[in-house]
Amino acid sequence: MIKEAVSFLDQANGQVETAFTRMMTSLYQVMVTGDSAWVFQLEQDENAYQNLLASPTLRHHVQRYLDLPFLNPLVSRQFRVLSNEMLEYRASQQLREEMMRLWNQLHYIISTYRVKHGALSLSENEVIHHLQNNPDQKEREKIWNGYMELGQKIAPGLVQLVHLRNRTARENGYDDYYQMRNASQELGTSTIDRIMRQLRDTLDPTYAQVKKRIDLELQEKWGTTGPLLPWDYPHPFFQQYDVKAEAVDLAAIMNQFSAWAAERGIDLEPVLKQADFFQRDQKSQANFCLNLNRGEQIKVSCNLTADWRGLSVFLHEMGHAVYELAIEKELPFLLRQPAHTFLSESIALLFERLAGQFSMFSTEVKKRNRAEQLTNRLVKLYWTMVVARFEQELYRDPTQNLNDLWWNLVEELQGISRPHNWDTPAWAAKAHLTTLPVYYHNYLLGEVGASQMEQQLNRRFSAWHSIEAINYLQQELLRPGLSLSWDSVMSRSFCSALDPTYLIEDFDEIGTIGKE
Repeated sequence: MIKEAVSFLDQANGQVETAFTRMMTSLYQVMVTGDSAWVFQLEQDENAYQNLLASPTLRHHVQRYLDLPFLNPLVSRQFRVLSNEMLEYRASQQLREEMMRLWNQLHYIISTYRVKHGALSLSENEVIHHLQNNPDQKEREKIWNGYMELGQKIAPGLVQLVHLRNRTARENGYDDYYQMRNASQELGTSTIDRIMRQLRDTLDPTYAQVKKRIDLELQEKWGTTGPLLPWDYPHPFFQQYDVKAEAVDLAAIMNQFSAWAAERGIDLEPVLKQADFFQRDQKSQANFCLNLNRGEQIKVSCNLTADWRGLSVFLHEMGHAVYELAIEKELPFLLRQPAHTFLSESIALLFERLAGQFSMFSTEVKKRNRAEQLTNRLVKLYWTMVVARFEQELYRDPTQNLNDLWWNLVEELQGISRPHNWDTPAWAAKAHLTTLPVYYHNYLLGEVGASQMEQQLNRRFSAWHSIEAINYLQQELLRPGLSLSWDSVMSRSFCSALDPTYLIEDFDEIGTIGKE
């Protein structure tokens, strides 16, 4: 029986690898070309992948072997992972195809959407540039509204997709898709709720102080004493506050970063050579790192700007690539992936913090960058909680007044007043809600994990980014991939569960910002 189980797994790994690689290759082509032919191909490849994981024969064998006694732990883990990955596809073929077709239609709209402003067709980077620099409030308002018009195009289909996803979840014994999706990734929603409560209980006063300072800076910048509206902030959703205009030599930093990585035994040259770093027409405005075959085909695509924000995006995606490169290549395909999505985000967010480490920045600039990084991280944290809370509620009850729900959360968490014409689905303009469902909380948990890693590695190795610390991180946290559950790998590497205390401590120094 054990030999049968091992033989079955060998075959399953090969089948899943073939179908997954084809699907991811098509997805990558859709993202970087916007070509409708690739959209059609992606639909075919997704259908093949889903049909494989939905196969009654596959399910029968997995259930038969899942709790077989005396299995090797690595073999047992593969059955558990495969069972989790199959959970989402336990729906009729008709329902799965309907969801897939709708997802692809919405994804194509999002990938190719540009904001019309007079004769101009603005990318997201260009929208952000206008919001940061255009002194005419009416112009900023038009551009902001143009950005949010995407939500009107997406919302009906997204709500329909939520209903379909919830139907799948209920057929599998879950209250909604949000719960099912997290269960399939071995994460309870109670963990997310607990961490958000702990962060808010401690950090709300700090955020209120920082937000007040930001508002005063913006009122001075725009020459107004009145209340600020959403288009007065430097990002459509106020998910960042990095308004520095100073240029960054990205080419020099890429070379410097590659050398830094090589000193730590990380060969990033193949990733850098095949990366697609800059904006093009029809290319998706999303920044991402996809491992097409859970091996060496690691594809990074960005829309970099030659400033601090571009540098942060570059380092973030390189962090994802570092994790993918570190996973043990001898692991079976099913286990050759990060232990959890939020851990991959933790590494990416940790690597963002390298921005101030490069020698081309003076001590004074590094000090200022540290302060601005903390401000940015706090702003992003509260924005992230808006999306995480909204998405949880979206799946709990998609029939409620979602527009009102959205602005209630924005006002409560971010402290931004809703505009007069607020009753439109601005929330649907946030692409993650459509393209990466039940994902955004991973950024929240990622920030928690990044701070925990940074502080513990600093204490153990004096600097978290030293050669010794990075080697430890690769060996203990990254190398096992999904052969261990996320809580097991955290306990193994950092001797504790996920703890938001470290992130809270990071913001202790934020009260000194602007007082020197």
